[in-house]
Amino acid sequence: MKESLEQTIICEEFTVDDQEKANWALRKLRSLQEKKLANEELANKEKAKIDAWLNEVNSQLDQDIEYFQGLLTAYAIRLRQEDPKFKSIKLPNGKFGFRKQQPKWQYDDRKLLEYLKLNNLNELIRTKEEVDKSKLKKLVQIVNGQAIDPEAGEVIDRITIVEDKFKIDL
Repeated sequence: MKESLEQTIICEEFTVDDQEKANWALRKLRSLQEKKLANEELANKEKAKIDAWLNEVNSQLDQDIEYFQGLLTAYAIRLRQEDPKFKSIKLPNGKFGFRKQQPKWQYDDRKLLEYLKLNNLNELIRTKEEVDKSKLKKLVQIVNGQAIDPEAGEVIDRITIVEDKFKIDL
């Protein structure tokens, strides 16, 4: 039967119209998913090897880069101490120096929130509104796939109820 089904697929569009064809389609689906999984496993093994190699060859280079950046930073700081107007220096192989930027704010949200509460600065605290969905589910009734407000007897058209989901188990 398998060969005749495969020939049917090649010659004309295949349609599942009985249990035997559905079972064949499930077997084919499982085989395709297993091949895909094997491909992903092979790729992940190769990626792991490549990542390990890259980390190995670049780790010493990263240390060297940090070392030379540190040397240039220390030199730039000495130049700025000698001349407070020093901004940058351009050399044949590149340029380094200081650049103005927008002030960067870093927060400890938990401690800042405590501080604002203690100092009565509540206008600086934002409150987030959101629906309590677990309470809503307990309150609303489902009738014919629609959410009904039991007190008003009205359909809540802003809620969609999906009761069935198509699923294939292999």
